This record gives sequence, structure tokens and C-alpha cells, in this order.
Amino acid sequence: MNKYQQIINKLKDTKNNDELFILLNAYINEKLYEDAIKLIENNSQLVKEKPLHIIKLHIELLLSLELFDEASIAYKKYLELPYISQEVEEYLKEIPSLIEERKDVNKNKTYTIDEIDEILTSHYDQGKIMDVLFSLDNYNILKLLTPIEIFLLRKDVHPSLRTYALISLVSNNISSPVQILKDGKKITVVPNKLKPPFCDDNFKKVIKYIESELYKDPSVQQIAFQLLNNYVLDCYPDDVLNDVDLNEFCLALTSLAKDYLSIANDDVTNDQLKQKIKKVLEKTPDLII
Repeated sequence: MNKYQQIINKLKDTKNNDELFILLNAYINEKLYEDAIKLIENNSQLVKEKPLHIIKLHIELLLSLELFDEASIAYKKYLELPYISQEVEEYLKEIPSLIEERKDVNKNKTYTIDEIDEILTSHYDQGKIMDVLFSLDNYNILKLLTPIEIFLLRKDVHPSLRTYALISLVSNNISSPVQILKDGKKITVVPNKLKPPFCDDNFKKVIKYIESELYKDPSVQQIAFQLLNNYVLDCYPDDVLNDVDLNEFCLALTSLAKDYLSIANDDVTNDQLKQKIKKVLEKTPDLII
């Protein structure tokens, strides 16, 4: 047992400030970065004593583990600190660009099959999960069916991420049945029997309507595009545009976009359809990466 391991064993339950710094250093030297992060997050007095050092260390540890969501949350928390020095203030200004730079580096990363397996079955960072899901077409997906099937039933990830995983199976023409958690219930689907979203004639007609009818108001147009994509994704694998009057759907979507922007809205719409779309959209929180 080396000296850092001895320190960890002796001080792991300490509340003494000086000893906490010694313990933190031991964690770093033993590359126990997750333990170091927990120590910082559970002992706010460390930031009070050495704000610049601890904030830098905390953010760097999170970024080194590619915990981008957690780094963003920590950044927002540090913004609320009272009485920060100019040095700390200058560093806080750099953090958003640091996070984006690391994300860009991460986008170009290739993963091993084992890494993908681990990320899909146990990771929580939505940015990393999204990166893996969008790279699945670069791999032999048959070797990844088991972790994907586990991922499709994970309750602790955003529902849109589960849908993206299903779409990967659809695009790869997988013929074996899989289960996916949808609205709290397990449903069984056969991927190669499903139509991929965003590419059928009805979807293209709605896109054309938004482009032609809302071109004079780019803000409403942009929100309408976003609401359409979210609605189709939230409802997939149901083909929701196949069962509605497309003219009424387009008017309802436009009306919702105006409501979202608090724009005066006297559009005549099918209120029942509008409320149905709104209910689906409100049920699923935004996916934040």
C-alpha cells in the first residue's frame, strides 16, 4: 500500500478542512477522479478557501471524464457564488468555451465495442450517449444489439435518446423483435417493419407548408420546425401524420408556434387537435445536450 492509499484509508471520513485538501490530493494522485469530484461537491468549504484552484480542478476533472452536462451544471452553480475575485470571474467566463472545445474533440472520438456497451448500459451523460448513438452506423450493429436492447428499456435516459436508438435499428434493417420503453410502457416492435421518421410524403408536405406559409416570419417558422420534429420523434414509432387532416395539423402547429412566442393569435384551428399536439410535447422534456 503506497502513501496515497494510506492517506485515503485514514482520512476518507474526515471533516477537517486541512485534511480534506490532503485527501483530495491523494485522490488525484491515485487517479480516483470520481472520488475527487464527490469530495469537492460534498464540501463547499473547499471552494471558499481556495476558490480559483478548486473551481479549476472541479471543471477539469469533469471534462476529463467527459461529464459535459455536469460541467455545465457546476459552471451555473459557480456563477451564483457571492464575492468572487476578478481572477475567478475571468476564469468563469472561459468555462463555456472550454466545455464546447472538449465536446468538439469528443465528437471526433471513435469508440471500441466495449466502450459503446458501457456507455449505452450505464452512462448518464446525454451528450456522450448522443455521440455514440449517432455513430452506430459506423459499426457492425449486430455486435451491439444486446447493449442497444438494454438501452431501449432504460428509465434513466431521455425518451428521445431511446427513440434515436430504435431509429438506428430501423435504418440497419434489423429483423428481430425488440422492446422499447414508451410512455412508461414496454412495447414490442420489429425494426425492419417500421418506416423511418422524417422522410415520408406527409412529413414533406408539412415541411413545405411551413417553408411557404411562414417564410415572412422566420421566428415562427423556426419554432414550427422544432415543434414538428419533436412531435414526430415523441410519437414514434406511431405514424402520427398518417391519421390527421394535414391542413388542420399545419394550422394547429402554426398556432402553437405563435403561442410559444407570445404572438397575437387569431388563427382558426381544430382546438382538439392543437391540444393533443400540445399535450404530447409537454409530456416530454426538452433534450438538453
